[in-house]
Amino acid sequence: MAAAGFHRGVSPVLVPILVLLLLLIQYGPSQAINQRSANSNNNQIPSCSDMASESQCSRNPKCRWCRSDALDDMCFSKNEASRLPQMVFSCTL
Repeated sequence: MAAAGFHRGVSPVLVPILVLLLLLIQYGPSQAINQRSANSNNNQIPSCSDMASESQCSRNPKCRWCRSDALDDMCFSKNEASRLPQMVFSCTL
């Protein structure tokens, strides 16, 4: 009769190897993908709309800080800033 938990023909040495292989398959690739996406997010330049202060906005040459008496002052992309209504927003060049 075979030992409890083992089928005939399966070496007890192979069981830990199979368990490690299954764990690697389950957790290995997803951890590598998550690590790569986390690294790529750290290297990205934040969008102009994510910048909350004039000093942050002015550091990015693609962004413009726009002031408004009616709305909150905000950072816009250069393209967006050029399309804002001049009666509402006054943007830095």
